[in-house]
Amino acid sequence: MAFSHPYFITLAISFIITFAVVPYLIKKMKERGFVGVDINKVEGGLNLGEMKQLKAVEVKEAKGKPHLVPRGGGIAVITGFTVGMLFSLVLMPEQKIDLALGGLLSITLIAMIGIIEDFIPLRQVYRTVLPAFAALPLMVLNAGTAMMTLPFIGDVHFGVVYPLILIPLGVIVCSNLINLLAGFNGLEAGVGVVASTGLFGAAYLLGRPESAFIAVALFASCLAFLFFNWYPAKIFPGDSATYVIGGAIASAIIIGNMERVGVILLMPQIIEFFLKARSKFRAENFGTLRKGRLHYAGRVYSLTHVVMKLFKPTEKQLVAILLLFQAVFAFLGITSIYW
Repeated sequence: MAFSHPYFITLAISFIITFAVVPYLIKKMKERGFVGVDINKVEGGLNLGEMKQLKAVEVKEAKGKPHLVPRGGGIAVITGFTVGMLFSLVLMPEQKIDLALGGLLSITLIAMIGIIEDFIPLRQVYRTVLPAFAALPLMVLNAGTAMMTLPFIGDVHFGVVYPLILIPLGVIVCSNLINLLAGFNGLEAGVGVVASTGLFGAAYLLGRPESAFIAVALFASCLAFLFFNWYPAKIFPGDSATYVIGGAIASAIIIGNMERVGVILLMPQIIEFFLKARSKFRAENFGTLRKGRLHYAGRVYSLTHVVMKLFKPTEKQLVAILLLFQAVFAFLGITSIYW
């Protein structure tokens, strides 16, 4: 029966655990004052200085500011994902357990970095470098294969460079890319849902169960969280969520030898990287809220700016457009296995 399939069991466990933990987190974060201002609900917008001041604001610093929302919701995503993956270790083929366990350890280490960042902001250099240490389990297991097919070049064997350089580099890049295109209700969790769908499709068709289980657990935990994070958000995901999403994507790609799928799948985030690079990564994704719609009149430094300039959307519409854009590349990522 479909309901007894290992993938469904993992999906159900991750979803239920995440869905159960979020309300508890909302209550506790409010009690402890771990809240942030929902910038996109402030009519007329905030200037750049105000945005930076409010990024990790606590309730005592936010008196009189509208739309206070609990933060750190990624803890629920991490919990649901981890419990689901632990059950999947029992369900998957025995010969695949070491890779799946290595992936889970790497993702958990990345998640811990995200949790620390949510409550004790780290310098950018640490946020960039620390995920490399989280890649150690994958490096030790020599996950993936050193043979990669590159566009316009063909097959290239990277040898020892793959585990020592490319694996940690991949984890660093993925964990930070997800954080670039963020800041709107439902966007980060929605990206997790769409990206994991694409990863599962590719992993299932390629016969990579270890990657497929990671994708299923990520899909379920992000979907459950999305019920609370969709507009208007009841809780923010925080870096703990974006790190676990990026880490899970990186682990699934590396373990499943799906680098080409991963590059295509993450094309919106790659585009976002180059747009942000034009501002030396100083630009924000936000616009100005006027009568319920988001406007942006400056230079384009983000995909969110493009959508605002073209459509002057509501926040919900902006997120839907970006997720549709993500879904196009998720579909192309799946089809790329036949190219």
